Amino acid sequence: MNGRLSFTSFTFFLFSIILVIFASVPVIAIDYQAKSSIIESPLSINGECPYPLVSLKSTGLSETSTSFCQNGCCLSCPIANNFYKENQIDLIFYALSVVRAISFICVLIIVVSYIVLPNKREHPAITVLCFNISLLIFTSVTFFYMGDIRKIQCADLITQATMRNNALCGVQGMVVVFSTFLLILWCFLLILHLHFQTVWGSNIVQKYHLISHIFVIALSVTFTILPSAMGKISFGFGAVCLVSPGYDNTLFWYPLAIFAIPGFLIHFCTFLFVGKSQFMSSLDYHDDSTMSQDNSNSSRLMANVTGQEIVRAIRIQWRALMLALILLITYVIYWTYVTIEIGKIAPKNFNPPQPWILNWLNCIYENGMKSKNAQNICSSYAIDNLPKISHLAVAESATATLGICVFIIFGTSVDLWTEWKLYFVRKFRCVTHKNSDGVTWA
Repeated sequence: MNGRLSFTSFTFFLFSIILVIFASVPVIAIDYQAKSSIIESPLSINGECPYPLVSLKSTGLSETSTSFCQNGCCLSCPIANNFYKENQIDLIFYALSVVRAISFICVLIIVVSYIVLPNKREHPAITVLCFNISLLIFTSVTFFYMGDIRKIQCADLITQATMRNNALCGVQGMVVVFSTFLLILWCFLLILHLHFQTVWGSNIVQKYHLISHIFVIALSVTFTILPSAMGKISFGFGAVCLVSPGYDNTLFWYPLAIFAIPGFLIHFCTFLFVGKSQFMSSLDYHDDSTMSQDNSNSSRLMANVTGQEIVRAIRIQWRALMLALILLITYVIYWTYVTIEIGKIAPKNFNPPQPWILNWLNCIYENGMKSKNAQNICSSYAIDNLPKISHLAVAESATATLGICVFIIFGTSVDLWTEWKLYFVRKFRCVTHKNSDGVTWA
């Protein structure tokens, strides 16, 4: 009874977070649009500056710490997009926003299933549910910017967003940080449970699951508050705001790595143990040694029992194993992308400007006054110094399709839909029985 009560309270707590997030988005978005109406202004923004640069004189804007200007002409926000072909980055993120919305729906189906169906309310299914609720929050971030990605990226035409000049960026950044820590920590907890149960035959994680869940939430809240209190959430590159460059490793990536890297190694050891056990079981079964018949039969029997237990454990838990593996692979891909690629457009490259930036500007000044195609013409001067489109697409697609992968793992289970069928059959029978007893339904 206490376990069910704690589970219900825990689920209510997480869904309250989701409701607060969705309730706050329209209000913040309206406030942001009111403050940033200049983005929709029809007046000329180029003035005496070559296209696609923005004139400070024509727009009445001022240079800020998150803008890049020279001689009264500024790069439009987001800064990195100027160096690619026109609309190339936006098209990728618009397409991925649709994928993320589909992922959200897929995860929502799994979350509802785990909450409603009675057989999904036991450990480790509760941990899987918590993981999926966190993933639901993570994928919901796409609704912050769907239809207008500049709401997240920019404060005005030339200024990139921070939590101090764009409230929506701050809220969205906190949601991403909080949900990411929840995902990694609950994934780590699931890995530990599977390892102890499969390798050591222990249920120690299940024994202390309430304490471990409280620890996960407390740690996630702590690492969400830290960058927020320091004002270090901002837009850098991509589709969302995150911990600001220069602080992201210390406050975000390294703390996540403390759990993600050991989690990957533990998971790998679990797979090795399973593979070794099955291999040894197969060898023992086919062994034609000179042992006595009784000893040989006994050895084969023990090997078969062990092998059957391992196989049974994997059949029961393979979905949880795959879930953890997919998340770890996604984390590694995205962290590699951030470490290798994002540093190429770090703020230090613009102050003072590196040679390739100056070459690109020279090209813009030569072509921008006479052609609206200057951005496409000059992109060749910058392409070798920018994050690779292929790496960007792979990394962002990995996070965007997480929900779809979860649905493939859990939603394609015949047992899941059989349980839904039984659930509706029982509900229908209950209603039919009450109606036959003369109960009137409004």
